Amino acid sequence: MAAELLKEETREEVPVAVIGGGIVGPVMAYILGEHGIRVHLYEARGKSLDGSQGRAINLSLSSRGMDALVRIGISEEVLKETTPFYGRCIHLPNSGGKTKLQYYSVKKEAVHSMNRRRLSELLLKKLEENPNVKIYYEHKLMNIEHQNNTLHFNVKRAGEEKESSYKISIKAKFIIGCDGFNSSVRKSVLGSILHYQQDILDEVYHELYLPPTQNGESALQHSDMFHIWPLGDAAHSVLPFYGQGMNAGLEDCLIFEECLQEKDGDLETAAELFTDRRWKDLHTLADQSLHNFTTLRKGVNSNRFWINIKLESLLSVLLPNVFKQIYPMVVFSRGRYSEIHEREKWQKKLVNMIAIIIIIMSMLIISLILSFVI
Repeated sequence: MAAELLKEETREEVPVAVIGGGIVGPVMAYILGEHGIRVHLYEARGKSLDGSQGRAINLSLSSRGMDALVRIGISEEVLKETTPFYGRCIHLPNSGGKTKLQYYSVKKEAVHSMNRRRLSELLLKKLEENPNVKIYYEHKLMNIEHQNNTLHFNVKRAGEEKESSYKISIKAKFIIGCDGFNSSVRKSVLGSILHYQQDILDEVYHELYLPPTQNGESALQHSDMFHIWPLGDAAHSVLPFYGQGMNAGLEDCLIFEECLQEKDGDLETAAELFTDRRWKDLHTLADQSLHNFTTLRKGVNSNRFWINIKLESLLSVLLPNVFKQIYPMVVFSRGRYSEIHEREKWQKKLVNMIAIIIIIMSMLIISLILSFVI
């Protein structure tokens, strides 16, 4: 039934408005609240979190995200409801069901998979404990007047037989957008600037649900692996194929807190410092997410890919202080994305050079053997 707009209200100005109560929003609001800053968080869904979440692969929590959950004191509760994944199980096309395993690291470290909605529920429950934070459900942001920092919401009216809604306008001294891929905050910002770039991927992906067997066991072998068939990340609107969008968003909360402390609690100068400190890493993340998509789609089917993986693993064991596996650095450390990418570039050159040397040496050995035989 179409919503009926009944009236428009205006509320008092709030110090900080956080838009979005999914994953990153509650963490950011909680941290700011602990610094004595009054925060209002606005979520479009109801308190039961009803509403479409879109198509989303289960979240993969890595070290960056877990550190943020440790910071707000909820990591142990979250871990109880996660499933550890130790690598990828690649289902090879046209192979009669053959698979290849790629562990995330030689140490067999795991990322932790969890349902998006359940994690959001736990974070919002934790946020309710913070006395400096108020949560407003059923508040859908329509647009922002940037010249006077006024947010316009459409609010569902609860407790009536006929579904209705009303408009409300709120002024905020500081606005933080954490409202996902279809961000109303982002759309509002982009509508107010002359030049920007936004690229949409032509391809789509499918998430398959395979119910357990009658015995309650997994329908797939290697149930502790992330299965891929080559056929928050919404927080930064990057492609989901690197598993870092939500983790980067949660890490943002920690980095923003560092900036806030360095600037003695001043939000505006902390935001400027945060932008200077973070933009290069997030541009790198966007580029690498696209690169990893290409790798997962085509690269895993090539022999060269698997040879390079084995070489990287071997070199990281033989020369641990010099050569490091890249993906574990991304997933199991807090190293800067841009610095990891710079390391990746020279390490790739080294791996390619070693591969060429191995090929040349193999050819020479074969030639020598053939010369003796002949």
